[in-house]
Amino acid sequence: MATSPDLTDLTNTTEEESLWREDRLRLVTTAMEVARDSEQRLRLALEAARMGTWEHDLRADRIGWSDELWALLGRSPGEVEPSLEVWLGHVHPEDRDRIASRFARAVEGWGPDYDDEMRVVRTDGTVLWLMVRARIQRDESGRAVRLIGVNADITDRKRAEQALRQAEERRRLAAEAANRAKDEFLAVLSHELRTPLTPVLAVVSALESSPDLPERHRDDLRMARRNIELEARLIDDLLDLNRIAHGKLEIHLGAVDFHEEIRQALRRIEAETAARHIEVAAELNAGCWRGRADSARLQQVLWNLLKNAVKFTPSGGRIEVRTAQAGTESLRIEVADNGIGIDPGALPGIFNAFEQGDAGHARQFGGLGLGLAISRALVELHGGVLTAASAGRGQGAVFTLELPLPERMEEEPEEREACRPQAPSHGLRILLVEDHCDTAEIMARLMEAAGHRVRTADCVAAALREAGSGEFDVVVSDIGLPDGSGHDLMRELRARHRLRGIALSGYGMEEDLQRSREAGFALHLTKPVDLRRLEAALREVTGGLLLPAP
Repeated sequence: MATSPDLTDLTNTTEEESLWREDRLRLVTTAMEVARDSEQRLRLALEAARMGTWEHDLRADRIGWSDELWALLGRSPGEVEPSLEVWLGHVHPEDRDRIASRFARAVEGWGPDYDDEMRVVRTDGTVLWLMVRARIQRDESGRAVRLIGVNADITDRKRAEQALRQAEERRRLAAEAANRAKDEFLAVLSHELRTPLTPVLAVVSALESSPDLPERHRDDLRMARRNIELEARLIDDLLDLNRIAHGKLEIHLGAVDFHEEIRQALRRIEAETAARHIEVAAELNAGCWRGRADSARLQQVLWNLLKNAVKFTPSGGRIEVRTAQAGTESLRIEVADNGIGIDPGALPGIFNAFEQGDAGHARQFGGLGLGLAISRALVELHGGVLTAASAGRGQGAVFTLELPLPERMEEEPEEREACRPQAPSHGLRILLVEDHCDTAEIMARLMEAAGHRVRTADCVAAALREAGSGEFDVVVSDIGLPDGSGHDLMRELRARHRLRGIALSGYGMEEDLQRSREAGFALHLTKPVDLRRLEAALREVTGGLLLPAP
């Protein structure tokens, strides 16, 4: 017999299903509320960040913009139908072609994203910077079918970047102006310090050449010369450091005898080492000692190394100068002393400008701390290496200079000297143009004592009058004159009289030398200049060397 259904079970099932449906409804309702809340949060975030969204259905050619995007363009929603043409109409004219081209390439390409920055012009004429980020959806064939993007107002960021660039540009211009001011200051400082040294050095030279001078006075004059040359060297060091910083330090290679260069450098420190009872030993054992170098700059390096050794070696100490072959391609020169030595921690910075290994050294021993920095730069220009070593405080120091040697010498120093044109045996007719009275007086007197005939002028106008009223072999002229420039004077003298010239100036920057060459001066001598140096310059300029026609 058939049994009737259990109504209780049926009733229970219906209640369970009802509860299940109610739970699902609550979940769906909650999810919708969360979604609405998230949408509201997203909208608030977009509004706060001034970001607008857009969508472009490429297949239906339908575009939709959010209210925030309309606001960014300064329009009301629905004011016009959204379109690519309307959008490009708001893009800044200077950005329009670039944006249209880049956007087309992005859509036609294979990439999934498009990023850009552009300026847009709002309806009120104000300009905003917008960042554009878009995701490109493609079908299976790779054709773009839909774009979804967001635009963000980045005007504040762009203004900050522009302000930063302008600030950096102002700092750059200020730094360049400060650098120019520093260069000008160094040039003027050099001129003002050098000019009064010239007559002093000239007098010292004249007195040294007197055969009747007592030996004790001769020693005094040597001391005066050393100090004048030391001050000039300090000025040169400042100028050389400036040349290094500007990459304008130059060398002029020629045939040299390295052993003779060392002997000359040793002779320059004889008086000082004798006065301090410092023993100096030279062991010049290199088998090959001829090569190519800038003799003047090599002397500068050797003098710096020797002066450094003398400075830091106590009375009764010892300095050794040694040469040896460093293989077949290099010459090694060592300058060693048994002086105060160098702390190991100070060695890495020993060749840095203005450093002397210990803060107290500058006060105790003096100097600017530039010699070693300049020496290393000069050695590197020669293709060599300069290093320092010390076992520590009280253990002395060794400076090692390695210079390359050529495979063969094309011309020996003696042959070069023999080929040099000789000066005329008679005295020269010299026009000396100098507005510093002491310098003009003593230089004229010394040149006349050497057998030359000298006429002086203290300005450009006077020099032109003198040149027009007599014949001269050479002009020696200062650069800074009361009524003009020695450069202008030299151009006039070349044009009118084809006169050869030597610039004599306290200005010794590389630009000064270049300007003198361009003006037609055969040589540029930087003050202070003694008679021997000036005589050598006169021989070089008048020894058959002809200036090109102006």
